[in-house]
Amino acid sequence: MLVAALLVLVAAAAGAATIWELQAAEVEFRRDALVVRSRVFRAEVPVLTIREVVLLDTLPGPVRALRAIHLGTVFHGRFETGTRPDTAELFLDAARPPFAAVRTAGGLVIFNEDEPERTRARYATLAALVAARVPAPTREPATASRRTRNRRVPGR
Repeated sequence: MLVAALLVLVAAAAGAATIWELQAAEVEFRRDALVVRSRVFRAEVPVLTIREVVLLDTLPGPVRALRAIHLGTVFHGRFETGTRPDTAELFLDAARPPFAAVRTAGGLVIFNEDEPERTRARYATLAALVAARVPAPTREPATASRRTRNRRVPGR
């Protein structure tokens, strides 16, 4: 009897955790970075590292969960894709296109929100930020080494 009650309790907790995770991902901007997160997984993408932002009507090829939750049409976490790069962070419900795809040097993040209009608005905001961004500052070449700067010059 105790074992059956414990199994029911564990099953209820697992079901509640799954329902909790299957809520739509939250998308926001924080300090020059795009943050996409579900209840368990999170991706933070600095705006200066973004190479491309596109709006997709379909997902790029078949996906396979690597470190993720995939239940029905909901994908949260890291997935292997059939495209380059080989893996992507997905935060989406495949039944609710469009999807915003953010490509960086380090990978790919694809997300959507609970309403298509919100996804399109977030995409437009992100595309405008990326188009208007200032290039990352380049490091100035050193004119003199520390040893040279600290050397005493005769006559001074």
